[in-house]
Amino acid sequence: MKITILGLGNSVLTDDAVGLKIAERVEQLLPEYPLPDGWSTEVCFDEAGGWEILNYVEGADILFLVDSILDEKLGPGELSWYPKKVFTSPRMCGVHNTDIFSAMKFAQKQGLKVPEDLHILGVGVDDVQTFSEDCTPKVTACIEPAARQILDKMVEIAV
Repeated sequence: MKITILGLGNSVLTDDAVGLKIAERVEQLLPEYPLPDGWSTEVCFDEAGGWEILNYVEGADILFLVDSILDEKLGPGELSWYPKKVFTSPRMCGVHNTDIFSAMKFAQKQGLKVPEDLHILGVGVDDVQTFSEDCTPKVTACIEPAARQILDKMVEIAV
């Protein structure tokens, strides 16, 4: 079984980079979270979304998506697991692209193996418009707990 962790974001737009930063921390912590024999993990990073994600998710059995989200119910740095039907993000759809879920559905209809088991972690953000490679303090503080939540959930699924 293959688990893919896909961090989404824009690396130069303050809090919008948080999905990428969490995925990077997941990658660093992976050795602390061994999986049973027959399981593998791959950590990927994407700044485009849409059709682009097929390059990362094809062949995976389970997909963890992590991205910033502008949700008035979440304060900066707060985490929430979302069902795919209610999760929206700028990378989910662009004017010349398609949303991630439609891309995966199309790929599946074309006979490609894409994960049906999706786990989506949204991170509340404060500033997604200022050019900076650093997240705001509250969002930075959630990176470690978010990475550990993903890894704990990954191990729980694999056992």
